[in-house]
Amino acid sequence: MALADITKRLLVALILIPLFLLILYAGGPIYLAFVLIAISLAYHEYLRLLKLRGENPAYFPGFVGLWALILAFYTGNTRTMAIALGAVPSLFLLAFPLCKIRGTDLRSHGASFFGSMYLGVGGGAAYLLR
Repeated sequence: MALADITKRLLVALILIPLFLLILYAGGPIYLAFVLIAISLAYHEYLRLLKLRGENPAYFPGFVGLWALILAFYTGNTRTMAIALGAVPSLFLLAFPLCKIRGTDLRSHGASFFGSMYLGVGGGAAYLLR
């Protein structure tokens, strides 16, 4: 059973590694789209894990903040990055009363904020490292 699992993983790696290298080589908007999709999937998985723990995470401000951070890093302008780093916490503060109506408590909101900032800055750094 374990051998079949390893074989599947190797086949997926053999297909995806050249595809990733091609996307990395292309750069620009294609690489940005790849980073946005990959980081969005990671954030969705993070929110799913929070949900399994019994939390009620804030989806909308999290994804907006995540994408704003990655797009700010895409510009390469330090002023835009600084504005985004200040705007995302403000977005979460302003969105908290609306999320509270939906049943999100402060702990869940904070966990959503942490994930958005952590993955947003990580995704932005991944873009800049290219």
